Amino acid sequence: MLTPYTFIGHRLAHSMLRPDVLSFLDVASAFSGNAELQIETEQLRVSERNPLCGRTLEEARVRQTYGLIILALRKAAGRMLFNPDGGTRIEGGDVLIAMGERTNLKRLADAMKA
Repeated sequence: MLTPYTFIGHRLAHSMLRPDVLSFLDVASAFSGNAELQIETEQLRVSERNPLCGRTLEEARVRQTYGLIILALRKAAGRMLFNPDGGTRIEGGDVLIAMGERTNLKRLADAMKA
């Protein structure tokens, strides 16, 4: 369980021990309020009819086409794959955890509905 005290304690520790990591996480999670960097992290569920279904991450070309980074892939069975390699196959029921500019995340989400 994450309490407010635990959360604040972790943030304080990170600010002293790993300030650049904390700064990056703030930008990546939109805590910074920086309007120039519209970077977000999003989860995108893959349906059976999704065009990405059955492809590997390399074949899906998410980074090349949308400029997004796939941070993790949660398999339908619940297993979380952090920093999945290009050979990881995307299947129906999987969830992509992607990071990038808000407009590119929306483009991918729209393409996944097709």
